[in-house]
Amino acid sequence: MKDAVKDSMLDLVKHEVTNMQPLLMQTERSQQFTQWSPNEDADLPKDELLVMTMREARKRLLSGTSEDAMIEELFDGRDEEYHLLKQIVFGRDSLT
Repeated sequence: MKDAVKDSMLDLVKHEVTNMQPLLMQTERSQQFTQWSPNEDADLPKDELLVMTMREARKRLLSGTSEDAMIEELFDGRDEEYHLLKQIVFGRDSLT
C-alpha cells in the first residue's frame, strides 16, 4: 500500500476508535445470567444453573475461600456431589 492510503486508513481507524460508542445489548436471557446469585430461585434451566454454580465455586476458590467452606455454602456440604460435578463440568479434578 502507498503511504497516503495507509495514513488514510489509520486516520479512519483512529476516528472510529475515538468516536464509537458501542452499546451492549442485553437480552432477557443475559439479564438472567447477570442477576443470578447462588442459592436463589432462578428461571434458568437446571443444566445452566449447574454450570453457573460451578463457575461461582471456581471464583470463590480463586478468591481464597476454602474448599470446605465453598462446598458447605454452594453444595450444602455434599462433598462427593461437588467433586463429581467438578470432573463432569470442567473435565479435571482442580478448579484453580
